[in-house]
Amino acid sequence: MDSEENRLASFFNRQDGLSWPHTDESHPYCTPKLLAANGFYFFPTSTVRDMCQCHYCGIRLRDWEPTDNVHSEHKKHKPDCPFLLENDDQDLGFDLFGDESNTHTLQPNATSQHNSSIIDKASSIISDEMKLRGQFASDLLFSLINPQNDWNFEMDLDSPKTFNIPQIK
Repeated sequence: MDSEENRLASFFNRQDGLSWPHTDESHPYCTPKLLAANGFYFFPTSTVRDMCQCHYCGIRLRDWEPTDNVHSEHKKHKPDCPFLLENDDQDLGFDLFGDESNTHTLQPNATSQHNSSIIDKASSIISDEMKLRGQFASDLLFSLINPQNDWNFEMDLDSPKTFNIPQIK
């Protein structure tokens, strides 16, 4: 069951006659395509008709609700699954809204790589800005604590004596 194709095939044309009990319309976030893309294969029993097992961590999930999201449920019940850890930042065939338009790919697409590059650049700029602001705040505090320094900040600062602090009775 290493391949996604084999996992997907486990949901159809079974020799035991058992088939996936949910339709894509009734359970749009846990379809056979999404289950296979997330490492699961169909593992029904005579009493549990919608059980699936992860090929990588062995967890068995069942009793799928119409709003269950395969990836979220997998991560919730087995966050240390090797498949999840290896593929967590990759496109597993759905977006936040359950769109299956890219179901058959596990590689990050060009758009996500481009977006990742933009996010990295933005994070770097924000980080540099925060460092500068932090240094300024640190320098300002130092000058207030050590008035003997000769730094000249061109701003008016109120001394603590001029603050209007309400008296508690």
